[in-house]
Amino acid sequence: MGKRITAIDLGTHTISVLVCEEENDGIRVIAYERTNSDGIKKGIIYNIQKTMIALRMLINKIQEEKGITINEAVVNISGRLKRCEPYSFEITRREPNSFISAAEIAKMNNEAMSFPVKGDEKVLYAIPTSFDVDDHIGKDFKDLEGSIGRDVTCNYNLMIGRAVQFNNIKKLFESLKINVTEYILTPIASARSILTKDERELGVAVIEIGAGTTNVIVIKEDQIKHIAVIPFAGASITEDIRIATSTSSMKSEIMKVKYGTCLESSVLENKTIVVKDNLGGREDKMVSFKDLSHYIEARVTEILEAVLYEIKENGLMNGITAGIVITGGSSHLKRISELAESIFKKSVRIAIPSNKFILSESNKDIFSPNAVTIAGLALCERDRLNGIDYSPAPDNVWIKKNSNSVNQGEFKEQHIVFGEEENNETEQSVKTTNGSKEGKKGREKVKKEKEPKSMREKIMDFFGVSKNNEA
Repeated sequence: MGKRITAIDLGTHTISVLVCEEENDGIRVIAYERTNSDGIKKGIIYNIQKTMIALRMLINKIQEEKGITINEAVVNISGRLKRCEPYSFEITRREPNSFISAAEIAKMNNEAMSFPVKGDEKVLYAIPTSFDVDDHIGKDFKDLEGSIGRDVTCNYNLMIGRAVQFNNIKKLFESLKINVTEYILTPIASARSILTKDERELGVAVIEIGAGTTNVIVIKEDQIKHIAVIPFAGASITEDIRIATSTSSMKSEIMKVKYGTCLESSVLENKTIVVKDNLGGREDKMVSFKDLSHYIEARVTEILEAVLYEIKENGLMNGITAGIVITGGSSHLKRISELAESIFKKSVRIAIPSNKFILSESNKDIFSPNAVTIAGLALCERDRLNGIDYSPAPDNVWIKKNSNSVNQGEFKEQHIVFGEEENNETEQSVKTTNGSKEGKKGREKVKKEKEPKSMREKIMDFFGVSKNNEA
């Protein structure tokens, strides 16, 4: 019998708990329970007590039915990212003829995660982009361990979000007395449960359209190239229908799922939906299939074009050889793949968790677009138990847990000396240079005086939304 794993997905629409155990190359489902989210908006916990009550109900149900105790879990971090920040620093190794070890790489990741941010911000994830080892420029992260050299330049892209995104999750599980074994960004977890080996190698973009946010992750050569979060998703589509038809959110959601399509041109003119009046004294509403699909197509197009803009802006479009993979609760919308193909000019497939790695005889709900995140969380935790870590993310195993946030100033290029360990602590010499262009091979390591636009600002500009009009 393999080790038991518990995964918890804190979604905008649904909170889920999955209990499983390792089996061969995957996991076997023991229990999978869900309930409507309470206290979460756009992936961020705004009311810890409400979320705690909903989650405790699920945990108690599983514990009573299965006769098990849940005291640890792997958990996702969701919500909007404030910006993506490049960060580079140099390391001088005291033993240049020795192989670069996993422990040294862990220290590099620690350094990336300790990048100084404002008090209300937190580095949620650090994507290693490339490493220069002496004269070998642009070495991939997966090729770093086992290399030999003296001077190592480490280049990362930092995913920076609001500190409350992480802090409220941490407080929630402290209140529940559940130890979090690993924190995983939602896009990373979702990709883990649906992508094939070929897709990860050739280059693929995963678009997870949830309720509150749309998560985007680009993977190529089995490495994460970019992560982004678009601040609108399935709930935005439902809200558009509600406003346009003057019906309730519940009825708008039913119309969207049951009768809607993402291609207005595919709908016959003479079909209509009768929306019964439940208030009394009012006439029933008539909503044409054509109008309903018009509202859906307009918003889904907006979402997909925002994703396209994000991918193009980061120079990743040509690298997506394997195409686009769409998943999440809103991927069930009819003809969404056809609309996506017309926008991205790439092949598109709709994905659910793969039964190649997930075994479940009784609970088939795990094989649903709604379950990609929680299935991926469990698989990521299984990977961690077998030596594959999806860090660097906050508080994961070897990440610094006591680093204090400081006010962010100019971009800092740091020069760190890694030496022999004494009393389990590495001797380090750190030099910081502000506003210079020093660095190996003349590479520019400093942040430009003009602050680069955040992903959030780019999207606002793209859709012509001013900060004064921001909700």
